[in-house]
Amino acid sequence: AMMAGDPELIAALKKLRPSVGVATQSFVQDAATAAWGDDAHVEERRRIFGEKRALFTGFFDRVGLEYLPTDASFYLWVAVPDGDDEAFAMRLLDEGIVVAPGRSFGAGGAGYVRVALVPGLEECRRAIGRWERLRS
Repeated sequence: AMMAGDPELIAALKKLRPSVGVATQSFVQDAATAAWGDDAHVEERRRIFGEKRALFTGFFDRVGLEYLPTDASFYLWVAVPDGDDEAFAMRLLDEGIVVAPGRSFGAGGAGYVRVALVPGLEECRRAIGRWERLRS
């Protein structure tokens, strides 16, 4: 990289960015070190995702939907009763529930929908209520 201009301005810029080029600025590195050094949020996120996972898997167990269990992901793969993952995803979407048809992720996903556990806990509860009404 090259800079040209007023010597005073260049000197000020060099103080802000001592390593010119593609290297991450040192203050960004310091912030990243501080952020990644705190593991308290990790346990909190695990707890929150665990609650969401328990809500959905409890519902799936109760209504007899098969799913691939996991403790290490915030996605649940749910087997589609009739096998048509795209049609099933669209039926859920009509009820305001967004899932991804499994075939979007390759042939191995066909016949499944992927549920992302990213909404808040209350939104997850509402989605389960809608899904349950859809089954009636």
